[in-house]
Amino acid sequence: YTKVKNAQVSEDEIITITSGIMNVVDVDYEVTPLDKGKSIHIVAKIKANIDTDDINKWLAKGIEERSNLAAQNKELQKAIADQDKQIAELKKQLTNVKTKKDKERISQEFANEDKIFLSNKKVEEAEKFWRKGDISGAITRYTEAIELNPRNIQIYLDRGNVYNIGLKNYDRALEDYNMAAVKCNEAIALNPNNAENYINRGEVYRIYLKNRVRALEDYNKAIELDPNNARVYESRGNIYYSFKDYDKAISDFFKAIELNPDEKEYCRRVAPYDTTIYDIGLSRYPLQDINYGITRFTNLIIKYPNNTNLYSARARLYERIKNYSMALNDYNKIINLEPKSISSYDYRVKFYERIEKYDKALNDYDTMIKINPNDSSLYYSRVKLYKKLKIYDKALNDYSKIIEIEPDKYSGYLERGYLYKELNQPVKANTDFKKAIEKLDPQSRNEYAKRGFLYKELKRYVEAIADFTKAIKISTYDEISYYIARGECYQAIGEYEKAQADFAKGKNK
Repeated sequence: YTKVKNAQVSEDEIITITSGIMNVVDVDYEVTPLDKGKSIHIVAKIKANIDTDDINKWLAKGIEERSNLAAQNKELQKAIADQDKQIAELKKQLTNVKTKKDKERISQEFANEDKIFLSNKKVEEAEKFWRKGDISGAITRYTEAIELNPRNIQIYLDRGNVYNIGLKNYDRALEDYNMAAVKCNEAIALNPNNAENYINRGEVYRIYLKNRVRALEDYNKAIELDPNNARVYESRGNIYYSFKDYDKAISDFFKAIELNPDEKEYCRRVAPYDTTIYDIGLSRYPLQDINYGITRFTNLIIKYPNNTNLYSARARLYERIKNYSMALNDYNKIINLEPKSISSYDYRVKFYERIEKYDKALNDYDTMIKINPNDSSLYYSRVKLYKKLKIYDKALNDYSKIIEIEPDKYSGYLERGYLYKELNQPVKANTDFKKAIEKLDPQSRNEYAKRGFLYKELKRYVEAIADFTKAIKISTYDEISYYIARGECYQAIGEYEKAQADFAKGKNK
């Protein structure tokens, strides 16, 4: 039996461990201490009377229960292995110490490592409770984790989020967010020259306490201490952007990429064609500023020629100044770098659609579908273009392919039905509407409404009214179209007063 780290063990515990399947008579055991091995190892000689019926009961436990125990054991062993790495250096130190004081210090560090280990396991348990929706269980485990490791800032933030999101108790969440800031203060007091401490406190102020001014002060201090930290430039850029100081925001975002250009996370926030920095920020700037951005990306591409995010960013800027040939060169380069990636073609196909080169866009969709013929999202994208170009036969074929890929989903039947209706083929439309209803299992306001509209198409007005009523009842806002549609259903069955009431509600919203 292996006990984690330097925790204590007793005869009573060994008896407890084994008594599930045996009647223990006597226990004789020896312990291998921590500094002679990775963990405390107990070798026990047990005299016992075995109850074979109990063993058989244990062996008969469900497969799922036993597999869960095995999985938990694997997780525990992994956690032990991770912490063994952390204490490896302490073990080296322990073999070289000469004074009693140093031994006591290292022993205390071992004890601290145990607490951190156990705290992290509590956090894992809390996250599992939180994912299952057990708010009380999550809060209890986070609280236990904090007691074991009160310096861990993230645990306060996590528990605060449970209070905030799970219990809608922002006042209680605020206590935890403020406590996280207090722990940041303590870390800074212990090490005032560590830039990461200021970044951490800045994140608490910016994200959780909504104090952008204090956050900016911390980010500035962090940059003063560590001017080559990409993370802090990105965070400060977000602050400047929220202040609508776009020049400083863009400068900081570029700086983050320059410092860490191979980190896609930084490039992703600046580079994609639909980023707010370019669509809202640079699009408002004069021509020379866009050219300046192109120059900055060109210099980065020279240094990092295989970074596809940089090409996509520069291509979008070329599009801003209508230099479509240069934009296309960049999109082609992305495909050359990653020819089997759907996302590589996605950049170019969207570009072709924006400049109305629809035949080329369709060719790219064909290529993307050859790469992944079972990706329904590709057919949905291509069908939109077919409908725009009024190529209805191919649009219907794509809907049929979607249904083939996703036979248990209602969306394909729903959209094909509406296309049949548009093409004045009511019989086929109604057949698809009925199929969509069979697949629909409403879980939200939107799905009740969708089924309501389908019942309305099929002239099943009573059922439609029931679904619109449910959609209205659980809606977070009053939806005009639901009242109007329900009013039309009431009108169709001759309940004119209810119809007028719904029309009036729809009109006044």
